[in-house]
Amino acid sequence: MLYRWVLTDIPAFKNQPFITTPEDYLIKMEFQLRKINYPNGSTRDFMNTWEKLIKDLLTTDFGDNLGKKDGEDEVRLLTASKENALEKAGPFT
Repeated sequence: MLYRWVLTDIPAFKNQPFITTPEDYLIKMEFQLRKINYPNGSTRDFMNTWEKLIKDLLTTDFGDNLGKKDGEDEVRLLTASKENALEKAGPFT
């Protein structure tokens, strides 16, 4: 399936000194991949619903790391003798 969109007779965009983000004033279309249908008949879903997206994020590499406590012991050792929050942040800056 192939789609084509065309705009004609569009006036030129003139940048103005009071505009900080000109991209926000331009007409644009954004797409998000929802599904791939492979030639062998299989499909791969990407984003069907918000619930599925949340589930996918929580079960991929990103979500798997959310519950891990890796490095907490090292952080405690580095910050144990520090008095305030600024000193505690020192080793990590």
